[in-house]
Order: sequence, then structure tokens, then C-alpha cells
Amino acid sequence: MNTSRTSTLIDTLMPEYDFNEVHSIEINASAESVLIAIKELKANELSWIFHLLIAMRELPEKLFGNDFINKSFFDGQQSMLEKMNAGGFIKLGEITNREIVLGLLIPETIGKFWKRAPKVNLGSKKYQDFISFNSPDFAKVTLNFLIDRKEKTILRTETRILPLSPKMYNSFKIYWSIIHIGSAWIRRIWLKAIKRHAERIEPTS
Repeated sequence: MNTSRTSTLIDTLMPEYDFNEVHSIEINASAESVLIAIKELKANELSWIFHLLIAMRELPEKLFGNDFINKSFFDGQQSMLEKMNAGGFIKLGEITNREIVLGLLIPETIGKFWKRAPKVNLGSKKYQDFISFNSPDFAKVTLNFLIDRKEKTILRTETRILPLSPKMYNSFKIYWSIIHIGSAWIRRIWLKAIKRHAERIEPTS
């Protein structure tokens, strides 16, 4: 298990995790413009490769009627963050012009499209319910966008996964070994789209 020793919001919300991936990109725009881009970016601003990778990952689940997210990324009307919220992600916290953190609960059936995925209904206090959630048949996922503005603006995204039992750890390890390359590609495409959007808003010199 990894333990973070830095001081970002995601470190406060999930200091311990078993799997993670990190990607970053330099953006010629202010932190304010980058945050706007993160929130405004729509699916139709992402390349066809992004959509293909998402479709490939979701196809088995959809064919068996077991899509635990159950939302398509192809409709360009909503922002990506709205789509993620509709698909089960919840906003865990935000530091203005600095960091946004989202959370998701994934079941042990992830990748096992022949099994029916259990439903999770968080209460009205979704943040507290997510933090206290401890069912052994699930893993917790946190994803952040972190803006570092010094001489240049750097946007960093990290995904952390914490399985809540040894059984879930073993299941997710197999799933992760299959999808992590595509997952990394998806995130790099996403960052490039945010960069293009932000630099259209308010480029810096």
C-alpha cells in the first residue's frame, strides 16, 4: 500500500492507495482559465481515439446489460464533469484555481461483465458517505486535477484506487493489468483537450 506525504487535497481524502497513475501537461494559460477549461470541456472536444477507447472498455458491460456507469461519452451536450457526475462520480472537494477531487465506488464485478453489478446508493451526505464507505466488495477511486502555477502552469491529474478487501484487491489487480495502458492514453488525451480549451480562453505570454 502506498502512502502519500504531500499536502494536496487528494492526499487528505485518500492518503493510502494500492494503485495509481499520474499524468501532467504544461499549459500556456492562467490557472483560472485552466479551471474553467476543466469544468467546460465537452466530449466532442476530445479526439475519436478517446471515444474509441471508452467504447472498447464499455462494450462488454453494455452487451450484457451490466454497465455500472450506464452513460455514454459520445453525446457532446454535457461537460465531461457533468457526464462523470451522472455516471457515479461525486465531487469530494475543490480548492479554487488549485484542485478538484472526484470520487467513485467500483464493485468487485468490474470487468466481469457476466455478473450483475451491485447498486450503491450513497445518502444525502455523499462526501461523508464516501469517506466512511467500507464494503469489502468495492474499491474506492479518487481522481484529481491539480493546477501548479509557478513560472508556468502545469496541470496534473492523478487517479488513486484503494480496494477495500484482499478479494477486491486481487480482482482489481487483474482488471488493472488489462486496462491501465488504455486508461493512461485516455488521460493524456483528456489533458491535451483541456490544454487546447484553456489556451483558447486566455493564453498567457
